Amino acid sequence: MLFFMQCARSMFIVLISWFTLQTTGKTTAVGEVLICWQVVAFAVGLLMAPHLDLWPRRRVFAVGETTHALAMTLLGLAAQILVAERVPLLVLYACACMASLGSLLSYPTSQALIQHVGGRLLTRTVGLGILCAQLGNIAGAALAGLCLPVAGIAGGFLLCATSSLIAVLLSLILAVDDRGLARTRHSRHSSAILEGLALLVRNRKLSFAAFALVLAYASAHASNALLAGFARYDLKLPANLYGWLAAMYSGGGLLGSVALSGRFSKIEAKVFIPAGLILLSLATAMLSTAQSLASAMLWQGLIGLSFMMVRVAGDVMVLRSLPNRLVGRVRSNIEAGIGLVAIIVYLVASLSDMAPRRTFLALACLFALATCAILRMQRRRTACADLYGKLTPPRLARNEGCAALMPRLCPVLPSDRAVIKAVTLEPGQEQFAGSVDAVFDELQKSAFPGDEHPFAIVAAEDVAVGFFVLRERASLPGWAPAGVVTLHSLRIARMYQGQGYGRLSVELAIAWIRQNRPWIDRLMLAVNARNRQAMAAYLRCGFIDTRIKVAGPIGEQLILEIAI
Repeated sequence: MLFFMQCARSMFIVLISWFTLQTTGKTTAVGEVLICWQVVAFAVGLLMAPHLDLWPRRRVFAVGETTHALAMTLLGLAAQILVAERVPLLVLYACACMASLGSLLSYPTSQALIQHVGGRLLTRTVGLGILCAQLGNIAGAALAGLCLPVAGIAGGFLLCATSSLIAVLLSLILAVDDRGLARTRHSRHSSAILEGLALLVRNRKLSFAAFALVLAYASAHASNALLAGFARYDLKLPANLYGWLAAMYSGGGLLGSVALSGRFSKIEAKVFIPAGLILLSLATAMLSTAQSLASAMLWQGLIGLSFMMVRVAGDVMVLRSLPNRLVGRVRSNIEAGIGLVAIIVYLVASLSDMAPRRTFLALACLFALATCAILRMQRRRTACADLYGKLTPPRLARNEGCAALMPRLCPVLPSDRAVIKAVTLEPGQEQFAGSVDAVFDELQKSAFPGDEHPFAIVAAEDVAVGFFVLRERASLPGWAPAGVVTLHSLRIARMYQGQGYGRLSVELAIAWIRQNRPWIDRLMLAVNARNRQAMAAYLRCGFIDTRIKVAGPIGEQLILEIAI
Protein backbone atom coordinates (compact mmCIF):
# COMPACT_ATOMS: atom_id res chain seq x y z
CA MET A 1 0.00 0.00 0.00
CA LEU A 2 2.70 2.49 1.02
CA PHE A 3 4.83 1.45 -1.95
CA PHE A 4 2.17 2.35 -4.51
CA MET A 5 1.06 5.48 -2.65
CA GLN A 6 4.59 6.86 -2.59
CA CYS A 7 5.29 5.69 -6.13
CA ALA A 8 2.40 7.88 -7.27
CA ARG A 9 3.73 10.86 -5.29
CA SER A 10 7.23 10.51 -6.69
CA MET A 11 6.00 10.20 -10.26
CA PHE A 12 3.80 13.25 -9.79
CA ILE A 13 6.69 15.44 -8.60
CA VAL A 14 8.98 14.42 -11.47
CA LEU A 15 6.29 14.63 -14.15
CA ILE A 16 4.70 17.89 -13.05
CA SER A 17 8.14 19.52 -12.76
CA TRP A 18 9.17 18.50 -16.27
CA PHE A 19 5.72 19.25 -17.72
CA THR A 20 5.84 22.75 -16.22
CA LEU A 21 9.29 23.36 -17.70
CA GLN A 22 8.00 22.23 -21.11
CA THR A 23 4.93 24.43 -20.83
CA THR A 24 6.61 27.64 -19.64
CA GLY A 25 10.34 27.23 -20.23
CA LYS A 26 10.94 28.83 -16.82
CA THR A 27 12.62 27.23 -13.83
CA THR A 28 10.70 29.50 -11.47
CA ALA A 29 7.38 28.19 -12.81
CA VAL A 30 8.07 24.79 -11.20
CA GLY A 31 8.01 26.38 -7.77
CA GLU A 32 4.89 28.35 -8.67
CA VAL A 33 2.99 25.18 -9.54
CA LEU A 34 4.25 23.13 -6.61
CA ILE A 35 3.47 25.94 -4.20
CA CYS A 36 -0.24 25.35 -4.87
CA TRP A 37 0.15 21.95 -3.24
CA GLN A 38 1.54 23.51 -0.10
CA VAL A 39 -0.98 26.36 0.02
CA VAL A 40 -3.74 23.77 0.17
CA ALA A 41 -1.83 21.79 2.82
CA PHE A 42 -1.47 24.87 5.01
CA ALA A 43 -4.87 26.47 4.41
CA VAL A 44 -7.03 23.34 4.42
CA GLY A 45 -4.93 21.02 6.59
CA LEU A 46 -5.78 22.67 9.91
CA LEU A 47 -9.50 22.75 9.13
CA MET A 48 -9.54 19.18 7.88
CA ALA A 49 -7.45 17.73 10.72
CA PRO A 50 -10.24 16.81 13.20
CA HIS A 51 -12.30 15.07 10.52
CA LEU A 52 -9.51 12.59 9.82
CA ASP A 53 -10.09 11.11 13.29
CA LEU A 54 -13.86 10.82 12.92
CA TRP A 55 -14.18 8.38 10.04
CA PRO A 56 -12.85 4.88 9.33
CA ARG A 57 -9.20 5.10 8.39
CA ARG A 58 -9.39 2.96 5.28
CA ARG A 59 -12.33 4.93 3.91
CA VAL A 60 -10.49 8.24 4.30
CA PHE A 61 -7.37 6.72 2.74
CA ALA A 62 -9.39 5.46 -0.23
CA VAL A 63 -11.00 8.86 -0.81
CA GLY A 64 -7.61 10.56 -0.65
CA GLU A 65 -5.90 8.24 -3.11
CA THR A 66 -8.86 8.32 -5.49
CA THR A 67 -8.74 12.13 -5.46
CA HIS A 68 -5.03 11.99 -6.25
CA ALA A 69 -5.68 9.55 -9.10
CA LEU A 70 -8.35 11.86 -10.53
CA ALA A 71 -5.91 14.78 -10.55
CA MET A 72 -3.34 12.66 -12.40
CA THR A 73 -5.94 11.55 -14.93
CA LEU A 74 -6.88 15.17 -15.67
CA LEU A 75 -3.23 16.09 -16.15
CA GLY A 76 -2.78 13.12 -18.48
CA LEU A 77 -5.77 14.15 -20.57
CA ALA A 78 -4.50 17.73 -20.74
CA ALA A 79 -1.08 16.54 -21.90
CA GLN A 80 -2.66 14.21 -24.48
CA ILE A 81 -5.18 16.64 -25.93
CA LEU A 82 -3.28 19.93 -25.79
CA VAL A 83 0.16 20.90 -27.03
CA ALA A 84 2.48 21.37 -24.06
CA GLU A 85 3.08 25.05 -24.81
CA ARG A 86 -0.69 25.69 -24.89
CA VAL A 87 -1.63 24.06 -21.60
CA PRO A 88 -2.95 26.86 -19.35
CA LEU A 89 -1.07 27.28 -16.11
CA LEU A 90 -4.45 27.36 -14.39
CA VAL A 91 -4.88 23.66 -15.26
CA LEU A 92 -1.56 22.83 -13.62
CA TYR A 93 -2.46 24.89 -10.54
CA ALA A 94 -5.87 23.25 -10.18
CA CYS A 95 -4.54 19.71 -10.57
CA ALA A 96 -1.71 20.37 -8.11
CA CYS A 97 -4.30 21.58 -5.56
CA MET A 98 -6.43 18.48 -6.13
CA ALA A 99 -3.40 16.22 -5.67
CA SER A 100 -2.58 18.07 -2.44
CA LEU A 101 -6.11 17.57 -1.15
CA GLY A 102 -5.83 13.84 -1.79
CA SER A 103 -2.51 13.68 0.03
CA LEU A 104 -3.95 15.57 3.00
CA LEU A 105 -6.50 12.80 3.35
CA SER A 106 -4.35 9.76 2.71
CA TYR A 107 -0.95 10.48 4.27
CA PRO A 108 -1.99 11.28 7.88
CA THR A 109 -4.43 8.37 7.67
CA SER A 110 -1.65 6.03 6.56
CA GLN A 111 0.28 7.03 9.71
CA ALA A 112 -2.68 6.04 11.88
CA LEU A 113 -2.93 2.72 10.01
CA ILE A 114 0.78 2.11 10.68
CA GLN A 115 0.24 2.73 14.39
CA HIS A 116 -2.69 0.29 14.37
CA VAL A 117 -0.67 -2.43 12.67
CA GLY A 118 2.65 -1.76 14.44
CA GLY A 119 1.66 -2.46 18.03
CA ARG A 120 4.70 -3.25 20.14
CA LEU A 121 7.05 -3.24 17.14
CA LEU A 122 6.26 0.34 16.21
CA THR A 123 9.82 1.43 15.38
CA ARG A 124 10.38 -1.56 13.13
CA THR A 125 6.95 -1.18 11.55
CA VAL A 126 7.57 2.48 10.79
CA GLY A 127 10.98 1.61 9.37
CA LEU A 128 9.55 -1.15 7.17
CA GLY A 129 6.70 1.10 6.08
CA ILE A 130 9.09 3.85 5.09
CA LEU A 131 11.30 1.25 3.40
CA CYS A 132 8.33 0.32 1.20
CA ALA A 133 7.65 4.01 0.63
CA GLN A 134 11.27 4.61 -0.36
CA LEU A 135 11.17 1.73 -2.80
CA GLY A 136 8.06 3.38 -4.19
CA ASN A 137 9.91 6.70 -4.40
CA ILE A 138 12.73 5.12 -6.38
CA ALA A 139 10.36 3.21 -8.63
CA GLY A 140 8.23 6.30 -9.18
CA ALA A 141 11.13 8.58 -10.06
CA ALA A 142 12.70 5.95 -12.32
CA LEU A 143 9.37 5.14 -14.01
CA ALA A 144 8.72 8.82 -14.57
CA GLY A 145 12.15 9.22 -16.13
CA LEU A 146 11.50 6.24 -18.42
CA CYS A 147 7.98 7.38 -19.30
CA LEU A 148 9.14 10.79 -20.49
CA PRO A 149 10.99 9.46 -23.60
CA VAL A 150 8.90 6.27 -24.05
CA ALA A 151 5.23 6.97 -23.22
CA GLY A 152 5.35 10.73 -22.92
CA ILE A 153 3.93 12.98 -20.22
CA ALA A 154 0.37 11.73 -20.72
CA GLY A 155 1.31 8.08 -20.30
CA GLY A 156 3.30 8.91 -17.18
CA PHE A 157 0.38 10.69 -15.52
CA LEU A 158 -1.99 7.81 -16.29
CA LEU A 159 0.49 5.32 -14.82
CA CYS A 160 0.70 7.56 -11.75
CA ALA A 161 -3.10 7.44 -11.37
CA THR A 162 -3.03 3.66 -11.64
CA SER A 163 -0.50 3.44 -8.81
CA SER A 164 -2.81 5.42 -6.50
CA LEU A 165 -5.74 3.14 -7.27
CA ILE A 166 -3.65 0.04 -6.55
CA ALA A 167 -2.81 1.53 -3.13
CA VAL A 168 -6.55 1.83 -2.45
CA LEU A 169 -7.11 -1.84 -3.27
CA LEU A 170 -4.25 -2.97 -1.03
CA SER A 171 -5.53 -0.92 1.92
CA LEU A 172 -8.69 -3.02 1.94
CA ILE A 173 -6.81 -6.11 3.14
CA LEU A 174 -5.49 -4.47 6.33
CA ALA A 175 -6.99 -5.86 9.54
CA VAL A 176 -7.92 -2.55 11.19
CA ASP A 177 -10.81 -1.91 13.56
CA ASP A 178 -11.98 1.73 13.35
CA ARG A 179 -15.13 1.44 15.41
CA GLY A 180 -13.58 3.13 18.44
CA LEU A 181 -13.06 6.33 16.47
CA ALA A 182 -16.77 7.08 16.51
CA ARG A 183 -16.56 7.97 20.20
CA THR A 184 -15.01 11.36 19.38
CA ARG A 185 -17.60 12.49 16.85
CA HIS A 186 -19.53 14.79 19.15
CA SER A 187 -16.67 17.14 20.06
CA ARG A 188 -16.78 20.64 18.62
CA HIS A 189 -14.74 21.25 15.49
CA SER A 190 -12.96 24.28 16.93
CA SER A 191 -12.16 22.44 20.16
CA ALA A 192 -10.73 19.51 18.21
CA ILE A 193 -8.47 21.85 16.21
CA LEU A 194 -7.24 23.60 19.34
CA GLU A 195 -6.66 20.26 21.07
CA GLY A 196 -4.31 19.12 18.33
CA LEU A 197 -2.44 22.42 18.33
CA ALA A 198 -2.21 22.47 22.13
CA LEU A 199 -0.65 19.02 22.12
CA LEU A 200 2.12 20.19 19.80
CA VAL A 201 2.84 23.21 21.98
CA ARG A 202 2.53 21.56 25.39
CA ASN A 203 4.35 18.30 24.71
CA ARG A 204 8.07 19.02 24.33
CA LYS A 205 8.73 15.71 22.64
CA LEU A 206 6.06 16.35 20.01
CA SER A 207 7.37 19.89 19.46
CA PHE A 208 10.91 18.64 18.95
CA ALA A 209 9.79 15.94 16.51
CA ALA A 210 7.51 18.34 14.63
CA PHE A 211 10.20 20.98 14.08
CA ALA A 212 12.67 18.31 12.95
CA LEU A 213 10.14 16.88 10.48
CA VAL A 214 9.32 20.34 9.15
CA LEU A 215 13.00 21.04 8.46
CA ALA A 216 13.53 17.64 6.84
CA TYR A 217 10.57 18.13 4.52
CA ALA A 218 11.76 21.66 3.75
CA SER A 219 14.88 20.09 2.24
CA ALA A 220 12.74 17.67 0.26
CA HIS A 221 10.66 20.52 -1.16
CA ALA A 222 13.81 22.46 -1.99
CA SER A 223 14.88 19.48 -4.06
CA ASN A 224 11.46 19.33 -5.71
CA ALA A 225 11.55 23.02 -6.62
CA LEU A 226 15.16 23.32 -7.76
CA LEU A 227 16.37 19.91 -8.94
CA ALA A 228 14.73 20.05 -12.38
CA GLY A 229 16.30 23.42 -13.16
CA PHE A 230 19.62 22.39 -11.60
CA ALA A 231 19.71 19.24 -13.75
CA ARG A 232 18.60 20.94 -16.96
CA TYR A 233 20.50 24.24 -16.85
CA ASP A 234 23.47 23.73 -14.49
CA LEU A 235 24.34 20.08 -15.21
CA LYS A 236 22.90 20.01 -18.78
CA LEU A 237 21.22 16.62 -18.24
CA PRO A 238 18.60 15.05 -20.55
CA ALA A 239 15.19 14.02 -19.21
CA ASN A 240 16.01 10.36 -18.52
CA LEU A 241 19.14 11.21 -16.48
CA TYR A 242 17.18 13.78 -14.51
CA GLY A 243 14.83 10.97 -13.47
CA TRP A 244 17.75 8.92 -12.17
CA LEU A 245 19.18 11.91 -10.30
CA ALA A 246 15.80 12.43 -8.66
CA ALA A 247 15.70 8.73 -7.79
CA MET A 248 19.01 8.99 -5.89
CA TYR A 249 17.22 10.98 -3.18
CA SER A 250 15.11 7.91 -2.57
CA GLY A 251 18.16 5.68 -2.94
CA GLY A 252 19.80 7.29 0.07
CA GLY A 253 16.49 7.12 1.89
CA LEU A 254 16.27 3.44 1.06
CA LEU A 255 19.60 2.80 2.75
CA GLY A 256 18.43 4.67 5.84
CA SER A 257 15.09 2.88 6.04
CA VAL A 258 16.76 -0.54 5.69
CA ALA A 259 19.07 0.26 8.60
CA LEU A 260 16.31 1.72 10.75
CA SER A 261 13.97 -1.20 10.17
CA GLY A 262 16.68 -3.70 11.07
CA ARG A 263 19.57 -3.79 13.51
CA PHE A 264 19.58 -0.08 14.30
CA SER A 265 15.86 0.15 15.11
CA LYS A 266 16.50 0.50 18.85
CA ILE A 267 18.74 3.55 18.63
CA GLU A 268 16.87 6.47 20.16
CA ALA A 269 15.45 9.36 18.20
CA LYS A 270 17.60 11.80 20.16
CA VAL A 271 20.61 10.32 18.32
CA PHE A 272 19.15 10.02 14.83
CA ILE A 273 17.41 13.39 14.62
CA PRO A 274 20.45 15.59 15.42
CA ALA A 275 22.76 13.49 13.24
CA GLY A 276 20.28 13.57 10.38
CA LEU A 277 19.75 17.33 10.59
CA ILE A 278 23.49 18.06 10.60
CA LEU A 279 24.10 15.75 7.63
CA LEU A 280 21.13 17.29 5.83
CA SER A 281 22.57 20.81 5.96
CA LEU A 282 26.04 19.64 4.97
CA ALA A 283 24.89 17.51 2.02
CA THR A 284 22.62 20.28 0.69
CA ALA A 285 25.56 22.70 0.72
CA MET A 286 27.80 20.17 -1.05
CA LEU A 287 25.16 19.49 -3.72
CA SER A 288 25.41 23.14 -4.73
CA THR A 289 29.09 22.54 -5.61
CA ALA A 290 28.46 19.46 -7.80
CA GLN A 291 29.88 19.75 -11.33
CA SER A 292 29.09 16.27 -12.65
CA LEU A 293 26.26 13.75 -12.58
CA ALA A 294 28.27 11.40 -10.33
CA SER A 295 28.95 13.99 -7.63
CA ALA A 296 25.38 15.29 -7.79
CA MET A 297 24.04 11.75 -7.34
CA LEU A 298 26.35 11.22 -4.35
CA TRP A 299 25.19 14.32 -2.50
CA GLN A 300 21.59 13.80 -3.52
CA GLY A 301 21.79 10.31 -2.02
CA LEU A 302 23.23 11.67 1.24
CA ILE A 303 20.41 14.21 1.43
CA GLY A 304 17.95 11.35 1.06
CA LEU A 305 19.75 9.36 3.77
CA SER A 306 19.69 12.25 6.23
CA PHE A 307 16.04 12.95 5.44
CA MET A 308 15.18 9.35 6.22
CA MET A 309 17.04 9.42 9.54
CA VAL A 310 14.98 12.39 10.66
CA ARG A 311 11.73 11.10 9.20
CA VAL A 312 11.80 7.66 10.80
CA ALA A 313 12.88 8.97 14.20
CA GLY A 314 10.38 11.82 14.06
CA ASP A 315 7.47 9.62 12.95
CA VAL A 316 8.17 7.09 15.70
CA MET A 317 8.42 9.84 18.32
CA VAL A 318 5.06 11.29 17.22
CA LEU A 319 3.26 7.93 17.10
CA ARG A 320 4.63 6.87 20.49
CA SER A 321 3.43 10.09 22.09
CA LEU A 322 -0.19 9.89 20.92
CA PRO A 323 -3.24 7.66 21.24
CA ASN A 324 -4.52 6.53 17.85
CA ARG A 325 -7.62 8.71 17.99
CA LEU A 326 -5.43 11.86 17.87
CA VAL A 327 -2.92 10.80 15.21
CA GLY A 328 -4.91 12.26 12.31
CA ARG A 329 -5.35 15.77 13.68
CA VAL A 330 -1.85 16.10 15.14
CA ARG A 331 -0.24 14.72 12.01
CA SER A 332 -2.33 17.09 9.88
CA ASN A 333 -1.16 20.00 12.01
CA ILE A 334 2.42 18.93 11.37
CA GLU A 335 1.60 18.69 7.66
CA ALA A 336 0.22 22.23 7.81
CA GLY A 337 3.52 23.39 9.30
CA ILE A 338 5.38 21.53 6.58
CA GLY A 339 3.12 23.22 4.04
CA LEU A 340 3.86 26.68 5.44
CA VAL A 341 7.62 26.16 5.29
CA ALA A 342 7.31 24.61 1.83
CA ILE A 343 5.47 27.73 0.65
CA ILE A 344 8.43 29.80 1.79
CA VAL A 345 10.86 27.44 0.03
CA TYR A 346 8.89 27.54 -3.22
CA LEU A 347 8.58 31.33 -3.03
CA VAL A 348 12.34 31.58 -2.67
CA ALA A 349 12.79 29.26 -5.66
CA SER A 350 10.20 31.15 -7.72
CA LEU A 351 11.23 34.72 -6.92
CA SER A 352 14.99 34.28 -6.77
CA ASP A 353 17.03 35.55 -9.70
CA MET A 354 19.95 33.37 -8.66
CA ALA A 355 20.91 30.19 -10.45
CA PRO A 356 19.55 26.97 -8.87
CA ARG A 357 23.08 26.18 -7.67
CA ARG A 358 23.32 29.37 -5.62
CA THR A 359 19.78 28.99 -4.31
CA PHE A 360 20.69 25.52 -3.02
CA LEU A 361 23.65 27.03 -1.16
CA ALA A 362 21.52 29.79 0.39
CA LEU A 363 18.93 27.28 1.57
CA ALA A 364 21.68 25.09 3.03
CA CYS A 365 22.76 28.02 5.21
CA LEU A 366 19.18 28.50 6.39
CA PHE A 367 18.90 24.77 7.14
CA ALA A 368 22.09 24.98 9.23
CA LEU A 369 20.69 27.86 11.30
CA ALA A 370 17.41 26.01 11.82
CA THR A 371 19.34 22.88 12.85
CA CYS A 372 21.17 24.84 15.53
CA ALA A 373 17.85 26.12 16.90
CA ILE A 374 16.32 22.62 16.98
CA LEU A 375 19.38 21.13 18.69
CA ARG A 376 19.19 23.88 21.29
CA MET A 377 15.55 22.93 21.82
CA GLN A 378 16.60 19.31 22.36
CA ARG A 379 19.18 20.32 24.96
CA ARG A 380 16.58 22.30 26.86
CA ARG A 381 14.14 19.40 26.67
CA THR A 382 16.76 17.00 28.03
CA ALA A 383 17.64 19.35 30.87
CA CYS A 384 14.02 19.79 31.97
CA ALA A 385 12.05 17.23 33.93
CA ASP A 386 9.90 16.26 30.96
CA LEU A 387 6.76 14.29 31.75
CA TYR A 388 7.41 11.89 28.91
CA GLY A 389 11.09 11.42 29.69
CA LYS A 390 12.33 8.24 31.27
CA LEU A 391 12.77 8.43 35.01
CA THR A 392 15.96 7.09 36.49
CA PRO A 393 15.83 3.83 38.46
CA PRO A 394 16.65 5.46 41.83
CA ARG A 395 13.15 6.99 41.84
CA LEU A 396 11.66 3.54 41.76
CA ALA A 397 13.84 1.72 44.22
CA ARG A 398 15.64 2.33 47.47
CA ASN A 399 19.21 3.29 46.91
CA GLU A 400 21.83 4.40 49.39
CA GLY A 401 22.59 8.06 49.06
CA CYS A 402 19.31 8.90 47.31
CA ALA A 403 16.56 7.28 49.37
CA ALA A 404 16.32 10.33 51.57
CA LEU A 405 16.43 12.77 48.66
CA MET A 406 14.32 11.41 45.80
CA PRO A 407 10.67 10.35 46.16
CA ARG A 408 9.95 6.79 45.08
CA LEU A 409 7.19 4.24 44.76
CA CYS A 410 6.69 1.68 47.49
CA PRO A 411 4.24 -1.24 47.05
CA VAL A 412 1.48 -1.18 49.65
CA LEU A 413 0.33 -4.25 51.62
CA PRO A 414 -3.03 -4.72 53.39
CA SER A 415 -1.20 -4.24 56.67
CA ASP A 416 -0.25 -0.70 55.58
CA ARG A 417 -3.79 0.61 55.92
CA ALA A 418 -2.92 2.76 58.94
CA VAL A 419 0.05 4.30 57.15
CA ILE A 420 -2.08 5.33 54.16
CA LYS A 421 -4.86 6.65 56.41
CA ALA A 422 -2.32 9.22 57.57
CA VAL A 423 -2.35 10.63 54.02
CA THR A 424 -5.25 12.98 54.78
CA LEU A 425 -7.01 15.29 52.34
CA GLU A 426 -8.96 18.50 52.56
CA PRO A 427 -12.60 17.82 53.53
CA GLY A 428 -13.91 18.70 50.07
CA GLN A 429 -11.48 16.32 48.34
CA GLU A 430 -12.30 13.16 50.29
CA GLN A 431 -15.61 12.58 48.49
CA PHE A 432 -13.85 12.42 45.11
CA ALA A 433 -10.83 10.30 46.12
CA GLY A 434 -12.83 7.88 48.26
CA SER A 435 -12.03 6.88 51.80
CA VAL A 436 -8.90 4.84 52.49
CA ASP A 437 -10.97 2.18 54.26
CA ALA A 438 -13.20 1.76 51.22
CA VAL A 439 -10.19 1.45 48.92
CA PHE A 440 -8.48 -1.16 51.12
CA ASP A 441 -11.72 -3.11 51.59
CA GLU A 442 -12.10 -3.27 47.82
CA LEU A 443 -8.49 -4.40 47.39
CA GLN A 444 -8.91 -7.17 49.97
CA LYS A 445 -12.10 -8.43 48.31
CA SER A 446 -10.70 -8.30 44.78
CA ALA A 447 -11.04 -11.46 42.71
CA PHE A 448 -7.92 -10.47 40.74
CA PRO A 449 -5.35 -9.21 43.27
CA GLY A 450 -2.51 -9.78 40.81
CA ASP A 451 -4.00 -7.18 38.48
CA GLU A 452 -4.24 -4.42 41.10
CA HIS A 453 -1.14 -2.58 42.26
CA PRO A 454 -1.43 -0.12 45.20
CA PHE A 455 1.54 2.18 45.73
CA ALA A 456 2.62 4.81 48.23
CA ILE A 457 4.68 7.81 47.17
CA VAL A 458 7.44 7.91 49.75
CA ALA A 459 9.48 11.08 50.23
CA ALA A 460 12.35 12.04 52.51
CA GLU A 461 12.77 10.07 55.73
CA ASP A 462 10.34 7.41 54.48
CA VAL A 463 7.27 9.64 54.86
CA ALA A 464 4.26 8.60 52.75
CA VAL A 465 3.06 11.74 50.97
CA GLY A 466 0.68 10.12 48.50
CA PHE A 467 -1.10 6.99 47.34
CA PHE A 468 -2.66 5.53 44.19
CA VAL A 469 -3.74 2.22 42.66
CA LEU A 470 -2.93 0.92 39.17
CA ARG A 471 -5.26 -1.62 37.56
CA GLU A 472 -4.80 -3.80 34.51
CA ARG A 473 -6.23 -6.79 32.62
CA ALA A 474 -9.16 -8.38 34.49
CA SER A 475 -9.37 -5.55 37.03
CA LEU A 476 -9.90 -2.81 34.45
CA PRO A 477 -13.11 -0.78 34.93
CA GLY A 478 -15.89 -1.12 32.38
CA TRP A 479 -15.05 2.15 30.60
CA ALA A 480 -11.43 1.15 29.89
CA PRO A 481 -10.47 -0.67 26.67
CA ALA A 482 -8.26 -3.74 26.78
CA GLY A 483 -4.50 -3.20 26.71
CA VAL A 484 -4.31 -0.13 28.97
CA VAL A 485 -3.53 0.56 32.63
CA THR A 486 -5.86 2.72 34.72
CA LEU A 487 -5.05 5.04 37.63
CA HIS A 488 -7.35 5.15 40.68
CA SER A 489 -7.68 6.77 44.11
CA LEU A 490 -4.79 9.20 43.66
CA ARG A 491 -4.35 11.29 46.79
CA ILE A 492 -1.61 13.65 47.97
CA ALA A 493 -1.51 14.58 51.66
CA ARG A 494 -2.82 18.11 52.13
CA MET A 495 0.38 19.37 53.75
CA TYR A 496 2.32 18.32 50.61
CA GLN A 497 -0.11 19.62 47.99
CA GLY A 498 1.14 22.33 45.66
CA GLN A 499 4.72 21.01 45.82
CA GLY A 500 4.72 18.97 42.59
CA TYR A 501 3.93 15.58 44.12
CA GLY A 502 0.82 15.16 41.95
CA ARG A 503 2.83 15.47 38.76
CA LEU A 504 5.56 13.30 40.24
CA SER A 505 2.99 10.60 41.03
CA VAL A 506 1.96 10.50 37.37
CA GLU A 507 5.63 10.36 36.32
CA LEU A 508 6.28 7.48 38.71
CA ALA A 509 3.21 5.60 37.49
CA ILE A 510 4.31 5.99 33.87
CA ALA A 511 7.86 4.94 34.74
CA TRP A 512 6.57 1.81 36.52
CA ILE A 513 4.46 0.92 33.47
CA ARG A 514 7.39 1.44 31.11
CA GLN A 515 9.64 -0.74 33.21
CA ASN A 516 7.17 -3.52 34.02
CA ARG A 517 4.58 -3.35 31.21
CA PRO A 518 6.52 -2.04 28.19
CA TRP A 519 3.77 -3.08 25.78
CA ILE A 520 1.22 -0.72 27.37
CA ASP A 521 0.81 2.55 25.43
CA ARG A 522 -1.79 4.42 27.51
CA LEU A 523 -2.58 5.34 31.10
CA MET A 524 -6.23 6.25 31.70
CA LEU A 525 -8.29 7.56 34.60
CA ALA A 526 -11.77 8.83 35.46
CA VAL A 527 -12.28 12.17 37.21
CA ASN A 528 -15.55 13.52 38.55
CA ALA A 529 -16.90 16.33 36.38
CA ARG A 530 -17.37 18.51 39.48
CA ASN A 531 -13.77 18.06 40.60
CA ARG A 532 -12.41 20.98 38.58
CA GLN A 533 -9.23 21.26 40.62
CA ALA A 534 -8.21 17.67 39.88
CA MET A 535 -9.26 18.02 36.23
CA ALA A 536 -7.02 21.06 35.77
CA ALA A 537 -4.12 19.31 37.51
CA TYR A 538 -4.38 16.23 35.28
CA LEU A 539 -4.49 18.37 32.13
CA ARG A 540 -1.35 20.19 33.28
CA CYS A 541 0.32 16.81 33.70
CA GLY A 542 -0.35 16.00 30.04
CA PHE A 543 -3.59 14.01 30.22
CA ILE A 544 -6.04 14.46 27.35
CA ASP A 545 -9.82 14.63 27.64
CA THR A 546 -11.21 11.77 25.54
CA ARG A 547 -14.70 13.37 25.51
CA ILE A 548 -16.05 10.10 26.92
CA LYS A 549 -18.43 10.48 29.86
CA VAL A 550 -19.58 7.70 32.18
CA ALA A 551 -21.80 7.50 35.23
CA GLY A 552 -19.89 7.38 38.52
CA PRO A 553 -20.83 6.68 42.14
CA ILE A 554 -21.28 10.39 42.92
CA GLY A 555 -21.98 11.84 39.49
CA GLU A 556 -20.74 12.06 35.93
CA GLN A 557 -17.10 11.19 35.30
CA LEU A 558 -14.81 12.30 32.49
CA ILE A 559 -12.31 9.85 31.01
CA LEU A 560 -8.76 11.14 30.53
CA GLU A 561 -5.76 9.43 28.98
CA ILE A 562 -2.07 10.01 28.44
CA ALA A 563 0.18 8.28 25.92
CA ILE A 564 3.20 6.43 27.27
